[in-house]
Amino acid sequence: MNPDLDLRLQSMLKALSDVILPAIPAEQSLARDQTKLVMGHLTVLAAHWKHALNYELDSLSLACGLAEELTGMGLERALHDELSAAVARAKALDRSDYGAVSVAHRTLQQVIARVIAGDDSCAPMSAALKTAVLRYSTIRATRERIWHRGAGLDPDTAKLPPIASLFEIQGNPGTVY
Repeated sequence: MNPDLDLRLQSMLKALSDVILPAIPAEQSLARDQTKLVMGHLTVLAAHWKHALNYELDSLSLACGLAEELTGMGLERALHDELSAAVARAKALDRSDYGAVSVAHRTLQQVIARVIAGDDSCAPMSAALKTAVLRYSTIRATRERIWHRGAGLDPDTAKLPPIASLFEIQGNPGTVY
């Protein structure tokens, strides 16, 4: 029998909490803290793994939407072309390959960051760019708060919906614009 991922994660957590942590002497505070950190990460991974591909696809889709909006803002030609190419690659990738989706998302985020940073001048950000970035950032921040709710760091964790709600709200997880 091959145990599924949930059972494997539960087994690791149980071993850490019931055997390893109690065996670490109290004066070994760093080792105890690191064990608890690993337990926390495993707990978060247990909540995330089933949704990871859809989350990454939706994050990529959101970034594609911002990128397409930015391409219409009179960017320098080379940056416009790079942004357009990154969106095209994102739309053409194998949507079942988590690694490819993640790389495409990171690549697109890097190009978007260069657009937002602007050139070397001290010119202020245009109102249209500011509005687009703030709208995107608000949506992204809300999604990330929900995604990381299991870490217990959000002051309003109890008010956040479950992770699965991220995909119910969207209606069609992983849609790339």
